[in-house]
Amino acid sequence: MEKSSIQNIDMTYLRGIQEKLYTKIHVLYHNIEHIERALCYCIWILNLKVSKEELKNDFSDKDLNKIALLIETHAKSDDIVDFKNLKFKSSEKKNIRILSNI
Repeated sequence: MEKSSIQNIDMTYLRGIQEKLYTKIHVLYHNIEHIERALCYCIWILNLKVSKEELKNDFSDKDLNKIALLIETHAKSDDIVDFKNLKFKSSEKKNIRILSNI
């Protein structure tokens, strides 16, 4: 893994600790262990060297958009999902909102 990738992960990790752990808003499952697990998964994914082109072979564009939305909005306290003018049926939006709380 490149040194710049490790530095970016490290900065994100530290920012996550400052913004999520040392604030007045505490979510029980968004603790140091959660951040460490997310960090390990990020490193694992980076080491896989999976290109976005390879993902497109396994997932539709719509599925990739759903995954991206879930990553962006997971565990947000306001339960608001910004669908960014992506075309989803109302039932799909409902499911994405439910999954974003996991």
